[in-house]
Amino acid sequence: EEGHHPEFGARPVKRLIERAVLNPLSKALLSDDLDRDHPVVMDRFDGDIVFRQALENETLVPVS
Repeated sequence: EEGHHPEFGARPVKRLIERAVLNPLSKALLSDDLDRDHPVVMDRFDGDIVFRQALENETLVPVS
């Protein structure tokens, strides 16, 4: 919903992904809030995107 704009194509989606996912993830990794040597999970709670370390028994879907 937030990134959709028929006039501009995929550009708003790209900006939304950068603002909502890539920038916060980069900050969390750089500030050592997340261990970059272990898988990171992206979840959504109450409309916010949050990052956390994966649990040991958690099944993950890799994103490339």
